[in-house]
Amino acid sequence: NLQAANNSTVEKLEDGTLLFASIDGVSAVNPEKTNFDVSTFQPYIDEIIIDEKIIETQSSFKLKPDDKKLAISYSAINFLAPNKTDFRVQLVGIDENWVNVEDRKTTYYDYLPDGDYTFKVSAIGPDGQWSDRTASISFTVLPPFYKTWWFMSLGLLGFIAIGAGGVQIRSNMKLRALNRELETQQKIQKERERISRELHDNVGSQITNLITGIEVSNLHVKKNQQDKALSLLENLDIDARGAMTDLRETIWLLDKEKVEFGIFLDHLNGYLKRQKKYLNGMEVRLNSTVDNNSILEPGQSMNLTRIIQEALNNSRKYSNATLFEIECSQKKQSLEIKISDNGNGMVVDEEVDKGNGLKNMAYRAMEMGGGFQITSDEGIGVEIHLNFEVKIP
Repeated sequence: NLQAANNSTVEKLEDGTLLFASIDGVSAVNPEKTNFDVSTFQPYIDEIIIDEKIIETQSSFKLKPDDKKLAISYSAINFLAPNKTDFRVQLVGIDENWVNVEDRKTTYYDYLPDGDYTFKVSAIGPDGQWSDRTASISFTVLPPFYKTWWFMSLGLLGFIAIGAGGVQIRSNMKLRALNRELETQQKIQKERERISRELHDNVGSQITNLITGIEVSNLHVKKNQQDKALSLLENLDIDARGAMTDLRETIWLLDKEKVEFGIFLDHLNGYLKRQKKYLNGMEVRLNSTVDNNSILEPGQSMNLTRIIQEALNNSRKYSNATLFEIECSQKKQSLEIKISDNGNGMVVDEEVDKGNGLKNMAYRAMEMGGGFQITSDEGIGVEIHLNFEVKIP
């Protein structure tokens, strides 16, 4: 039963001993009783598979954040008992110790966190002795974009920017609140000054005139100048009624936050009608083509009323006019007011120097944020031109 192979003969005995015959003689070997040093077994990493795709085995590789499954296959050369080779593995970065996987030749990892890893494998022979040699491969699981240094840097910068923006917004809010408070205080102060001026310029001066007139009439009575006293008292009665009218007008105007021009015209027309009995037959006309919904601010309605009252009073006292006319027109947001009479007229520069209310009228027009112009000469009457901006709803 000897078999020839390459000039040698081999025979297997019942106990597993192999007999080798050659020209030099016969050699006997029993594999079961042979001490073979497996400490020199060299394991190898055969294959890297990422999400079922084989990649070329290298000394290192990288996994993207969306790579889910990693498989590492390995082997070791064992000619004595190739089916009895066991392995142990360690994933440095996850495993603290070696993990015995027995004869399994592929290890799987799912959803590894980002970081740096080293996979190591070692083999064991039939006698239970681990090889001193290992195979290893390093790899990196890349972090998702929100964990990258540039994203975190941008996030930090964004956080700082948001924080700084928040501080800036808060500071701006406080500043705006302070500005609003200051503006409110300024408006309140301005309103107080306006009310004080209105009461002083109109009611106060009229009361002063009444007091002076009463004192003069008392002197006439003491001198038995009854006719002069009676005439003066009649004029004082007119002035007192005028003061009451002006006071009512002042209260009405001060009570309004805004006045529609149509309502202003109705109020002005009522005032002019009440004044007719004091005008010695002078005709008064009021014409308007202005949008009745145009809005006058309180200061505008007050100042416009006072300018018209001053102009009417001047015409009544000084002009000998038979016609006093008010014409209101509008060009977009610009309101134009023309006040005229057909009286004696005047030399404007001279009258301004005398006062006569013209300076006060010009000042009120300036407060309205508008223009003011007077044209006149002796014998041709007086024209007053006003223009200012109004709000259109």
